[in-house]
Amino acid sequence: MKAHLRYQNGYLYEDHGAWYVRYRQRVFQENGSSKLNQASRYLGQCKDFPDIFEVERCRASFMQTVNRDRLSANSRITLTAFVEGAYLPWTKEERRASTSKGHHEIWRNHLRDRVGELRLREFRTVDASRILRAIAKEKDLTKTTLQHIKSVVSTIFTYAKNEGAFDGANLVGMGFWSQGMGGNRVGVTPMI
Repeated sequence: MKAHLRYQNGYLYEDHGAWYVRYRQRVFQENGSSKLNQASRYLGQCKDFPDIFEVERCRASFMQTVNRDRLSANSRITLTAFVEGAYLPWTKEERRASTSKGHHEIWRNHLRDRVGELRLREFRTVDASRILRAIAKEKDLTKTTLQHIKSVVSTIFTYAKNEGAFDGANLVGMGFWSQGMGGNRVGVTPMI
């Protein structure tokens, strides 16, 4: 029996000073059946959106992703599963040993614990920005090291796009590094 798929607009709502969108997500059971569960996605703080039209634009963009990816085999894969199951093995086979080792270490030491269970399709520019800012703030790293971390994130999404696992724009495009508090220590502002 084929499941009827319909376009979802999502329900926009405000809760505790933040905007969320509620939508339905098909969850596959162990016995092979599926059911629809209600899911919610954080869009941002109310103070970050000057008016309702900005929030609506963000909601519409997210719901396009939900509607476009609902049939994709990779739509439910987490970023961690993709990186460890596809990207890192690819670097080991296709890149120099030193490059592969560097990417493995950056993933293990700086990124893996920060992305948690975020789905690849739901990872947004703001997520990349927050992760990179947190790394810059918490660790005493040089500008070059932070640029290497940013480069690895960018390469992960370029590879995901080339493999068809991610259809969006590269989230960590040509950004710029703003001068931070400590000499050559920096903060990060990725740009699309």
